[in-house]
Amino acid sequence: MAICFSGIVIFCIAISLYQRANLIMHPNDDTTNIVRFRYFHGRVVPAQIVAFLVPIAIMVVTFVMSHQLYSVNLGMLFCVFFNGPLISFADRHVWPKLRHNFRVVAKN
Repeated sequence: MAICFSGIVIFCIAISLYQRANLIMHPNDDTTNIVRFRYFHGRVVPAQIVAFLVPIAIMVVTFVMSHQLYSVNLGMLFCVFFNGPLISFADRHVWPKLRHNFRVVAKN
């Protein structure tokens, strides 16, 4: 369990650095940045919760159809509840001079 949780913490730190650098973003990560900055004014915690809604909805639909639930464990629950706060912590404390260069284009 400690290795699992440590890996998630390291992954969240990496996400923080990767999104702040914003050099070449994977479309999924770019979507998270769009949600974070356009709809939640830079707040990562609600943006990460919204990002997890799609996989959670898929799990609910498959559970309703099959009456079996496979992909829920402590690591997954830790991710859902702590990814946002861990990324936010890393934004403030891991290489704090590295700033987000994501720009929100104003709507006309």
